[in-house]
Order: sequence, then structure tokens, then C-alpha cells
Amino acid sequence: MDETITLEYTMEVDPDIYKQDAEYYRNQISGTYVSNRSDTPKALPPKEAYLSVNKPSIQKTGTSYEKRDGKGYVTWTITIDLGDYYTGSENDLAQYLDAITDLPGQGLKDRGGNKSLTPGDFVQNPGNPRIYTYTFETEVDESIVDSTADETVKNKVTMTTKDGNTYESGEAGYTIPGKGPSVLKTIQDMVRDDDGLHVTWNIC
Repeated sequence: MDETITLEYTMEVDPDIYKQDAEYYRNQISGTYVSNRSDTPKALPPKEAYLSVNKPSIQKTGTSYEKRDGKGYVTWTITIDLGDYYTGSENDLAQYLDAITDLPGQGLKDRGGNKSLTPGDFVQNPGNPRIYTYTFETEVDESIVDSTADETVKNKVTMTTKDGNTYESGEAGYTIPGKGPSVLKTIQDMVRDDDGLHVTWNIC
């Protein structure tokens, strides 16, 4: 009668795997056995097991635009997924990350400047504790606020984990609708003579 023996054990993950292009954790096992017919050990063919690597990631999306007091503001949402880097024993994002840096781009007031974000501002997803989100505003450049044409502002963000790996979001964009061309027509003057009423118009 065949017998099955199950071995369960834990191995620590090399954090360098997150720096590589590896898509899977790999583990190979081999062994020998002795049958009841012979005392000579026989080799078992090696078996390799695979498990997908779920690397940390960061994303940014533009969600809305609002004009207040003559200034324009775009609302962004940053989503961090710790993936396999999340241990389950610690929920404070600051225990996993050394830095989160916002990088304002095209069309934003602070373009070219780096803004450090606070891990404590991120909210953990109760349904998926590996995921954290943060929503905030950035001011757009004055030239965009009253633009007649559509304008796209751009932004991205990076994060650095405690083991020194850096991850960057794709460049997020948000298109602000232009006001469009406007035409104003007003009466400048009216003159009545023998030929009738003559109106002079002002168009701008």
C-alpha cells in the first residue's frame, strides 16, 4: 500500500527578489528512500514548486478638478499595494516604507519640486490590509486656470521600502476642460437718419 508523507516548512524570502524580474518563488526538493525489498537507497526524482511573486507597487490617478478663489486644484489618489512585503503582523505603513515622494509634473504649480508624503496619512483598506490609499490636492499653474483649450496636468509618485527598493508609479494625468472661445456682442451706437436706423455693433 502506498503511503504519503507531507512535510510543511517555512523559508525566509530574499528581499533582493523584489529588485529582480523574477515572477515566481522557486523551490526544489529531492530525496532518497529505502524499500522493504532492498537496503540500497534509491533516489527520488527532484520536484520543483512555483509560487507567483506579488511585488509591492504604487499607483496614482487624477480624480477631479475644482476651481476655488481664482485658483485651480486637481485631486489625486495614491494607492500602495505592499504585496508579499506585507507581513500581516504590522499594519503601520511607516514600518514598511522609508519614503514616499510626490513628483509634480506638467501643468502643476510646484512642477519639478519633490514633496515628501507622510505614511500616517494613508488609510489601510479593511478588506485587503496590504493596500493603503491617500487622497490629496495639488494646485495647477495659473496659466491653466482660465485656458480656453483643454490642458492635461501630470504627476507621479515614488516609494522606497525599508530594504532599499524603490518603486515608481506610471505618470498619472488629468485633463482639465478648457473654457472654449467666447464671443460677446454689444451695441456701441445707434443713429437714426433719413435712411432709417443704423446700429453699430461691438464684437469681442
